[in-house]
Amino acid sequence: MKVVANKGYCLYLPDEEISLNNLKGLSEVKVIDDNMALVSTLNYNAFEQEKFETKNGTMTFEINGNVEEFDKITFKLGGSSSRMHGKSGYNIKIRGKKNLHGRTQIKLRPDAREATFLRTKLATDIHNRLGVPSISSNYAMLYINGEYMGFYVLMDSIKKSWIEFEYGDVDTTSLYECDSSGNDLSVQISGRKCPNENDNVTDNSELIEFLTALENAQSAEDIEDIFDVDLFLTEMAYEFLVGSWDHYLIMGHNFDLYKTKEGKWLYIVNDFDADFGQDISVGFPGMMTPPVTADRADFTTYSFAEWAHMQRHIIDTLILKDSTRFDNILKNLVTEIFNPATLFPHIDELKKFVRPYVELDKTPDENGNYPGRTHEGAEDYTLAE
Repeated sequence: MKVVANKGYCLYLPDEEISLNNLKGLSEVKVIDDNMALVSTLNYNAFEQEKFETKNGTMTFEINGNVEEFDKITFKLGGSSSRMHGKSGYNIKIRGKKNLHGRTQIKLRPDAREATFLRTKLATDIHNRLGVPSISSNYAMLYINGEYMGFYVLMDSIKKSWIEFEYGDVDTTSLYECDSSGNDLSVQISGRKCPNENDNVTDNSELIEFLTALENAQSAEDIEDIFDVDLFLTEMAYEFLVGSWDHYLIMGHNFDLYKTKEGKWLYIVNDFDADFGQDISVGFPGMMTPPVTADRADFTTYSFAEWAHMQRHIIDTLILKDSTRFDNILKNLVTEIFNPATLFPHIDELKKFVRPYVELDKTPDENGNYPGRTHEGAEDYTLAE
C-alpha cells in the first residue's frame, strides 16, 4: 500500500473482551491526512506486554466511500527498540486470504527514539522518489479503549504479501529477513542469521549460493547477473548521506534479501527511525572500533571509507577498489534528492503537517500522564526537545 496524503481510509476491528494495562473496552486507530481516518476496534485477553497477541478481530476498510470488509485480523505488539521507550509499537495482520490493497501486514510505530516524527517518513519518501524497492509510510493517531494513545507512524511491511504485490511472486520462498545485527553478507554469518520469511522453507541453499558468490566476487561484473548492484550501491550512498548506522554498513541489520522470479537478488532496507544521524554517538563509536577521536566527532567530515569502516568484502569489491560507479550514483542522489532545494521544502511541509499532532502527543493530562506511555520508567522526548 503506497500510503499518501489526500487519500481517505477507515479501518474497523470488532468488539471483544480487552485487558490492556487495566483498561477495558474499545480500541481505535486513526490515520491522519486532510480527509483521512483509520479507525479500529479490538478485543484482547489479559496479557504480558512482551507476548500480547489476539487473533479475534475483524476489520472494515473505507476509502472515499468504498468499503472493504475483513473478518480475520491479528493485532499484536511489535517493534524492538520501541519497547525501551514509553510507547509501544503494534502490528496488524489480515488473515483469511484477503489483503488491503496488496498488503496483509501493517505496522504502527511510535518512533519514540527520535523527537521529530520526520525520519521514517522522509526516508521512505526519498526511497519512493528514487524508485527503489521500499515500503511507504504515513501518520496515525492511536486509540485503545477509547483512550488516546498517541501519535504513530503507519507503514507497510516487507513480508510475503508485499513481495506478491510488488513482484507478483505469490507465497514467495525467496525472501530472507536480516534483522539480527552483525549481518555482513558472508556465508558464515548471514547464512545463519537471515531466516526465510516463509515458514515452510527449511532449505536455504539458494541463499548460501548467493552469499558464496558475493564472497568470491572480485568485481561488479562477477555478480551483475545475479545481484542488482546499482540498487545496492544506491542504498550504500543513502546510508552514507543520511548518517545511517543502523543498516548494513555499520550495524549490519534492518534489511531483507529477495531473489526475484528472474533470478536476481535485491537488497531492501527497512526501519528508518535511526537515520539522519539519530543516536549516532551510540550507534557509531559506542558499539564498534571506528577511527573516531575527540576531534573527529563531526561525522559530516567523514569520507565514505571512514564511515564504512567495518570490514565488508562486498564494499571493498564494489566501492573501495574502484568507486567510479558508486560516485556517479552518489552524485545523482545528491542532485535529485539529497539537496536543500529539493529536501528542505518537503521537510518544512511535513513539519507543518505533524506539528499539531506532535503537540497533542506531548501534552500531559490533568494528572500529568502522557498519552500511550505503557512502559513505566521509560521516558520519551518532551515537546521542547
